[in-house]
Amino acid sequence: ILPPGDTVYLELDACDAPDFCDANCSQENWWFIVEPEIGCYLHPNPFTPNNAHVNDFTVFDYPNMFSKPAELRIYNLRNVEVYSETIGSIERYEDFSNRRWQGLDNSNIKLPPGLYIYIISIEGEIVCNGTIVLMR
Repeated sequence: ILPPGDTVYLELDACDAPDFCDANCSQENWWFIVEPEIGCYLHPNPFTPNNAHVNDFTVFDYPNMFSKPAELRIYNLRNVEVYSETIGSIERYEDFSNRRWQGLDNSNIKLPPGLYIYIISIEGEIVCNGTIVLMR
């Protein structure tokens, strides 16, 4: 049993043993991350994208974010989609730049303060949903 978050590196060396010629050898390398169990998490919430360099964006965590990209959709309270983007996958937990939202719509226009609804889906299946409070 491997602990979640560990990186596993495998190296396989194989050679045959022919009778009348030199051996044929090959080496293959693989690595993978043992996917940590991560739930749906949004931080910070509320957030204040006002260029104060504090809480200027919110970051989404979702299950399988180390191995699968996800579709993030954000809606206003009138159920109108205001933002969508493909987020993840990541190699390190600290890689948050492709899992963040800065309170802008798809045209990079600042959205008004308020409550927004988010949905994160992987391969068409909803894995996370909830609300975000955007304050200015």
